[in-house]
Amino acid sequence: MGLRRRGDERGNESFAYLYIGGNIYLGLPGSSQLEQNYPNPFNAATTIQFSILRSIEVELAIYDLAGQEVVGLVSDRLQAGVHTVQWDGRDHSGRELASGVYVYRLQAGREMATRKLLLLQ
Repeated sequence: MGLRRRGDERGNESFAYLYIGGNIYLGLPGSSQLEQNYPNPFNAATTIQFSILRSIEVELAIYDLAGQEVVGLVSDRLQAGVHTVQWDGRDHSGRELASGVYVYRLQAGREMATRKLLLLQ
């Protein structure tokens, strides 16, 4: 019995699983994951969901295509699990942003993931 990791053909760890008596009972992601926001495109609000495997410092922010941060959504130590954040298309001052493509970035410890979203005003 125990938590083990399984890798792909190149040796990269891709997921962990609970192994009891030769049976796999629970699949877990092997790293933090950042999901695609929904709805996308959006105009009033969108939801961003991510998961982390352990309690860790997390930063989630929205950037314009020039790489400038427009708003920070999360900057805190979070517990392991699935987390959901809503964004209303406003910057750090509360101003509505222009329609366009933006990037959201999750940094959890040394891991980083980015995705694009489309805001339509």
